[in-house]
Amino acid sequence: MKLAFSTLGCPDLAVPEIIDLARRGAYDGVELRAVDGTIDLFALPDFAPSRAPATAARFAAAGLRIACLDSSVSIDGALESRDRDEALRNLELAALLDTPLVRVFAGPPSTDTDGLADGLCALGEAAEGFGVRVAVETHGAMSRSRELMSILEGVPERVGVVWDVMHTFRAGETVGESLELVRTRLAHVHLRDAASAGPAHDYVRTGEGMMPIGTVVRALDEVGYAGYLSFEWEKFWHPELEDGREVIPHFATCLREVMA
Repeated sequence: MKLAFSTLGCPDLAVPEIIDLARRGAYDGVELRAVDGTIDLFALPDFAPSRAPATAARFAAAGLRIACLDSSVSIDGALESRDRDEALRNLELAALLDTPLVRVFAGPPSTDTDGLADGLCALGEAAEGFGVRVAVETHGAMSRSRELMSILEGVPERVGVVWDVMHTFRAGETVGESLELVRTRLAHVHLRDAASAGPAHDYVRTGEGMMPIGTVVRALDEVGYAGYLSFEWEKFWHPELEDGREVIPHFATCLREVMA
C-alpha cells in the first residue's frame, strides 16, 4: 500500500508548498482538492490546460504521483449536460495531470435508480475515453457500502469505489462488512480518525480516536490492496481543525508504524 494525503487538509498551500509537505512526510502521492485557498482548480494557472502537464512533472520530479483528482461532480440520475460538462472538464484535467482517478459522488438515491446507474455508466465510458477511471465515494446518502453497491450492480466495473472508512463505519458497518462489499471495485481509500462514532466533525490526530486504524490496514493487506491510503483532513471545510502541516506528517508516521 502507498500513502497519500488530500490537499483539503492544507488548503492554503500552493503547489511548491504541497510538494515540500509531501516530501517531509515521505509520502508516495497527493490527492488534489484544495490549492491556494480554493477548490476551483480551473481558476489556478498551474492547472490550465497549457500548464497542467508541467505541474504534473513537478510532482513527478519529487517522486510523487497525483493519485486522485477530487471533483465536486455528483451524479443523481441520467448524466445531464451541466453535470456532463463539469465531469468532462475534470476528466480532461486528470488526463493532463497523468492522474489515474477522478472522485465523484452519487445520490441521493431516488425511485429512478436505473437513471442513476445510466448516469454512472455514461460517466465511466467518458472516463475510459480519457484513459482515466472514475470512482464513487461512500459519502452522504451513499455512506453505506450496501446502498452504493446496489446501485453499482448494473454499472460496468470501470466505475470504481473510493472507500471513505469513517463514513461507512459511522453508518453502522464494520470494517470487514464494508471491505467485503467494495473490494471488487476498490480504487482508493480515505482514512482519518475522530473522537466519537457520531456525526460530529470531532477529528483528532491519527491513532488518538476511536477509528480501528490497525484493523483497516490489516484487512486491506489481507485482500492484497496495493493502492493508496489517503489522509483526508477536512481543514478547508472546518478551519478550526489543527493545522494540516502538523497532522499530515503525523498520519504518515502513524501509518508506517501500523504497516511495519
